[in-house]
Amino acid sequence: MKYLVLFFFIGFYGFSQNIRERKIKKIIDESIVLNRSHVSFSIQPVGQIGKSTRGFQTSKYMTPASNNKLLTFLATIETFDSIPVINHIKINDTLHVEPTGYPLLFHPIYPDKDMEKFLNSAEHLIIHWNKNNVIKYGRGWAWDDYKYYFSPEISSFPVYGNLLKVFKSNNQIIASPINFEIIVDYSIKSKIERNESKNIYLVNPNIISSNDTLYFPFKTSKGLTVEILNKNLNINVKEIFSKNLNFSSLNLKTPDNLYRALLWDSDNLIAESLLLMSGKKLNDEFSTLKTINIFQNKWKDWLPDPIFWFDGSGLSRYNMITSRSIVSVLQKIYFKIGLEDIKRYFATFGELGNLSEYYRKSQNLIIYAKTGNIKNNSNISGFLMSKRGNWYCFSLMINHFELPVDQVKMEMGKILDYLYQKG
Repeated sequence: MKYLVLFFFIGFYGFSQNIRERKIKKIIDESIVLNRSHVSFSIQPVGQIGKSTRGFQTSKYMTPASNNKLLTFLATIETFDSIPVINHIKINDTLHVEPTGYPLLFHPIYPDKDMEKFLNSAEHLIIHWNKNNVIKYGRGWAWDDYKYYFSPEISSFPVYGNLLKVFKSNNQIIASPINFEIIVDYSIKSKIERNESKNIYLVNPNIISSNDTLYFPFKTSKGLTVEILNKNLNINVKEIFSKNLNFSSLNLKTPDNLYRALLWDSDNLIAESLLLMSGKKLNDEFSTLKTINIFQNKWKDWLPDPIFWFDGSGLSRYNMITSRSIVSVLQKIYFKIGLEDIKRYFATFGELGNLSEYYRKSQNLIIYAKTGNIKNNSNISGFLMSKRGNWYCFSLMINHFELPVDQVKMEMGKILDYLYQKG
């Protein structure tokens, strides 16, 4: 035990001597990009939870954007040892299922073929719906984002990622799923449009190229989900509202695709679904608000500052958090899953992730992190290994900047390089 204490003491001493807050402040003050923005930065040695957080304006509240997915990820790994794909019981030739909120059935990028095969294993399928209705958009979401791929409706049983996929093949427009009316209209100026209140799509083939793959959200409903399943499964599907059966759970074999979709690709529907799934497990109810309340109460003893948390994805402009609170969340993630799983699930540079090269001034810099970008706000938080081989949790948040985001990322790269060189 005394050696462990000595290790942390040495780590803290080196950390405090080499990384100097006034140098970080100087980098920010001398940047024509950062000195006109709101900046918060926190850093702490991995495994060192306490008062040793250093940085710049560590207690300043910021808009986290998709850094909010770090809260969703921690909530998920604290809730589940295994992810429940579907609750089920088979009676004679009929498979009775209850949705868990799992989002990968027929997903256009991460389809779960095992789930599809399982649902096709009986002659008949009956969905037992939970009676509560899911709120389809998060609080603080932009009302006109309904037409963008990053803002699909939230539902308790997502199919196809709640997105219509459209592409062009041999001069023909192909749409999936096939449940919607597609109208060719050469007069529209967009490649694809949809009335806000209806699942009727207009497409202009003249401005859709063979290289385009378009995703457009559709309006969800329980009835539509049944229709889609009837057309895309090989069995007869019906629905009822009942909870009187003793269901078992079909669990996900490996969460890699799910967590990479969350942390690498920042999929918003998957984030919202995971938060709903946690609530269903903990409170037997699909409620984002109640799920958030559970974790806010659970975490309040170790979070350095209260968090203003309104959704799972970070689309909400209402979300606010301090960089030192994000560092505390990262520490909890580290203690829960360890560094090897962090390397599996978090994005990095090159083929093992999609982090922008703008963040990297030194080619040997190693980072596993989650980015978060929303108009005029850019953040990156995660795990950084310094030139000396020391690991740190960090959160760098830049809000309300005026210049193009790539210029901001280049300036953020200067701070990250300082940490790499001196950490």
